[in-house]
Amino acid sequence: MQYNQDWMEKAYTKSADQVAQALQTDFKKGLSSQEALLRLKKYGPNVLKEAGGKNALVIFISQFTSFLIIILFIASAISFLLGHVLDAALIMVIVVLNGIVGFIQEYRVERTIAQLKKLVTTDITVYRDSSLQKIPSTQLVPGDLIVLEEGQKVPADIRLTECYNLETNEASLTGESTPVFKNPKPLSDQTILAERTNCLFSGTVVATGKGLGIVVATGMTTEIGKIAHLVAKEKEEPTPMQVKLNNLGKTIGRIVLVIALLIGIEQFLFGQNVLNALISAIALAVAAIPEGLPAVVTISLALGTKRLLREKALIRNLSAAETLGSTDVICADKTGTLTEGIMKVTELFDGKSSVILSEAKPASPELQRGERVEGSQLSKILTYGLLASNARRSGDEIIGDPTEAALVKAAIEAGLDQETLLKTHPRISEIPFSSERKMMSVVVKSESGDLLISKGAVEVILSKCN
Repeated sequence: MQYNQDWMEKAYTKSADQVAQALQTDFKKGLSSQEALLRLKKYGPNVLKEAGGKNALVIFISQFTSFLIIILFIASAISFLLGHVLDAALIMVIVVLNGIVGFIQEYRVERTIAQLKKLVTTDITVYRDSSLQKIPSTQLVPGDLIVLEEGQKVPADIRLTECYNLETNEASLTGESTPVFKNPKPLSDQTILAERTNCLFSGTVVATGKGLGIVVATGMTTEIGKIAHLVAKEKEEPTPMQVKLNNLGKTIGRIVLVIALLIGIEQFLFGQNVLNALISAIALAVAAIPEGLPAVVTISLALGTKRLLREKALIRNLSAAETLGSTDVICADKTGTLTEGIMKVTELFDGKSSVILSEAKPASPELQRGERVEGSQLSKILTYGLLASNARRSGDEIIGDPTEAALVKAAIEAGLDQETLLKTHPRISEIPFSSERKMMSVVVKSESGDLLISKGAVEVILSKCN
């Protein structure tokens, strides 16, 4: 197989047949296991390469590299040479304990991050050897024919060949929280990344629908991989606290040196011999250095990091806790950057009355979460909203489009049973949402006959009401 990465980066401009032909992929059989193994050896596993985590020795040594710590090492050595063994030992104990506290905190975080990375791998459905198979996402190779459904995280960059009502949440890549509707038709060469509707990108999530596509890029050749490559090239800059502590250490060093020199000269002028004057100057220099300062700073940051950990925030370096704490302004281009992408139904209105489903206005009647609503017009609204949604409950979470997930959750919390309603009202047909219609319609069976339910933009739905 002649795999041309430059050509594949333009896969969105090619037809599905052209992409399949270039990657020698069969639409019915997929790749053979033997061919997939050869490609895996050639292109490597489908993972993002990161700078290796620090090992224990590097983390421990890094605790003793600040300018202030170096001054304390020098002070301890001078104390020892002058015969002040106890002073030298106390300074070393403080420095070592300070290093151990910082080491323990950072080493624990490194191990936690490493364990979290092991949980990222998921199983993906692909066509291999003419049959559907489940394989780890790390084993995907260019040319794999992959099947994706609602709720799945996209494991690689994919050129769609078929899709049904497929929408993806691409906030992790583009910052846009609104799901993107997909269509397998070829696009213009000038189409920007955010508008390549015939492609799925690694790291994004399928919000609704199903899709079939061909993997065109894996690992570091994906769009998210290119971002990871740029991030990896960035050099780690010292934090504001590290800069201030280093400056403080240098300032203290200069001041102490000047004062010790003046004291030595003063002792010599008042009749002391050179050796005694030197000893007095050095003793003053050692005494003036704040041995406890690094320990106080490290312990304070460690306590702050533990409090953040209780809030499920991992701080890799202790000094980063201070940087976060001194942040005054966070700039974001849109609210979707900082939100969870979760919507919630707060109010129902049937044309005559309304019900608040969250913190209510005092004048409005409230429907408490879990309260049953059978027999009311509001019950019909929730029932129809549930039946016209493709979001489905899976365990304790609801998978699907955020808007539909909000409707389904509201219905369930109001006492409606999704499984029962879907069985008693089986779906006959569906017209997916489109930018032209601005609404979605489904036809379901009911006791009184076929029932058409539509949901969409308010002005569109109201224009069809009497």
